[in-house]
Amino acid sequence: MTLLNFPVTFSDVLPPEEFKALHEELMTGWTLGNESNQGDSRFWSFPDEEKSRLSFFSAASRIKLKMMKVLRHDLRLFKIHVNGQTSGQNSFFHADSSFPQTYTFVLFMSPRWSTNWGGEFCLFDPIAQDYKFVAYRPNWGTFFPANWDHRGASPNNSTSDMRISVAFSYCHPAIIKEVEGEGRGLYAKFLR
Repeated sequence: MTLLNFPVTFSDVLPPEEFKALHEELMTGWTLGNESNQGDSRFWSFPDEEKSRLSFFSAASRIKLKMMKVLRHDLRLFKIHVNGQTSGQNSFFHADSSFPQTYTFVLFMSPRWSTNWGGEFCLFDPIAQDYKFVAYRPNWGTFFPANWDHRGASPNNSTSDMRISVAFSYCHPAIIKEVEGEGRGLYAKFLR
């Protein structure tokens, strides 16, 4: 097997009408208080019950197929995480899973964005012992091993727009029972 060079990045992840539908789902319901790790600064979060809507699962299915073409094996969804950041809401490096054979795909959801506003994604590659960056662009996404440390930079003070991302975490089918505790069961059962 060939070692993949992570992160793997895609443009035009969703068809325009699906991107718009998912974005519309993300326009209400935000609360201040989310954190990737205990003790992180707070940033905007989205209620779990809202993530059970069809537009999230439609996006998850489409993304799963894109990832399977690259990885060349089946995947199971075990977690969906929605994140919103405004200027000054910095996040810290964190991993989305403690298990190998898990992957996270981060979809950049703000429909209007200038790279001058910041919001870039940063991943620490433990194999290369180097940091890798992906510019935040609407309807672009990137995936990587979920047990690798990463962070999304907050927007700078050039914008008042929210940087919105949706993280879809998947695992190899052989370990779905082990990782279900890191997700919320609902997602794992949906795409079996």
